[in-house]
Amino acid sequence: MRIDVRMVILAGVLLTAMGMALATDPPREVVLITAASANWVDCPGMPPGCKMSVLYGDAGQPAEFAARFKYVAGYRIGPHTHAVDEHTIVVFGGPFHVATGATFDNKAATARVLNAGDFFLVPAGVQHFAWSEGETVLQVNGIGPFKRIFVDPANPSSGVPK
Repeated sequence: MRIDVRMVILAGVLLTAMGMALATDPPREVVLITAASANWVDCPGMPPGCKMSVLYGDAGQPAEFAARFKYVAGYRIGPHTHAVDEHTIVVFGGPFHVATGATFDNKAATARVLNAGDFFLVPAGVQHFAWSEGETVLQVNGIGPFKRIFVDPANPSSGVPK
């Protein structure tokens, strides 16, 4: 009786794949955060008026995450980029404005107005800035690591103008 080497290799590959599938982590638990249970903290590296609440994951790690950001009326986020795409939905409030460029200009031709329910995506590396007219809550989802890299770290033009 002759054994076909290809069949033995195929059987070994299939058995290995089945074993790996059985050894994977079990499904994660359901994540449920209500508006009342959200844990809001000051946004790291940002002036007062910006709060954040991590919904799941860790934006600083190379993995999936979701976080909400709450801005007081009149808050500005100076020109910055991200190393990864920014996927954002306006959850509450607004209007919220987003524009591209290296200098903060609330009259920029690239400015777009967003309201509750609107979505925007800023590709990695694109210089952009934003501001809120009214109190606004945004939700950012993505794959980390996610952080703001200000165009001019010495003058980030963020916060509420005095």
